[in-house]
Amino acid sequence: MSIETHSDDVQAIRGIADAIRKLHRSIYLDESRISKRFGLTGPQNGVLRALHRRGPMSSAHLSRELFMTASNITGIIDRLEQKGLVFRKRKPEDRRITMIDLTSEGRRLSPGLLDPVEELLLERLAGRDPAEIHRIDHALRRLATLIRPGANDSADESESAGDATRPEQGPAV
Repeated sequence: MSIETHSDDVQAIRGIADAIRKLHRSIYLDESRISKRFGLTGPQNGVLRALHRRGPMSSAHLSRELFMTASNITGIIDRLEQKGLVFRKRKPEDRRITMIDLTSEGRRLSPGLLDPVEELLLERLAGRDPAEIHRIDHALRRLATLIRPGANDSADESESAGDATRPEQGPAV
């Protein structure tokens, strides 16, 4: 790797990498707490919360919504189906599409599921200047674009935020 930057820049880049590792660890610990409390993995929790908020969705829509690959989402749905929390049904107007929906048990459980990171941010960013919140949002979306697998070195600032939210290959985190 060839970096032709000032040592201050290198230190800042290392600080960014450390912050990403801390965020990853925090999310991992939150997912572990959810797993212990509800018997769900973080991705399973995400699927149930998404279905609760938005209603029935195709697995393709869920994979995009939750930044997961199609194969990951299929396995997660299989396990949630085995637990009796979701079911698959054909879309009546297009039988090629299978919709994923909550069972009555899934509907009972899902309102109590939290996104610990979102809850914490809602609490800690409350009352902040909206411009600051938007700057943080922009910086994190840009960072996600920069570090996503297969990111192009020539990616520029004009990439849309939507590009930062495309699901990528790899394990669901």
